Amino acid sequence: MKLNKEDITVLRDLFSSINGLTPYIFYQRHQYSPSTVFKSLEKLVKNEFVKSNENRYSLTEKGRRFTLKRNLQLSGSKFDRIPNDFKAIRLGINEPYLPDINDLSNEILNK
Repeated sequence: MKLNKEDITVLRDLFSSINGLTPYIFYQRHQYSPSTVFKSLEKLVKNEFVKSNENRYSLTEKGRRFTLKRNLQLSGSKFDRIPNDFKAIRLGINEPYLPDINDLSNEILNK
């Protein structure tokens, strides 16, 4: 299934919601037209990623797994997408840094 920008936005918003969202929320937050919202929701309901309950839409378990697998739940900031393995304590300005020699490969140490 090919997702467009609106579909991804709908999945992200539904992933972070607790009790689901109404279609009007997508207009409020992102200024999407009603036709865009309903086309997107229709596509996602057809593929069983989203379920409807009294004009409230929420993610199904399949949609939640898909969103997690594709990392669609992450925010738009590029710094939020940095894996935890690469994160460390933030250094202050003009604070000296000494790398841990144990983490360096032998190729670097022998040169």
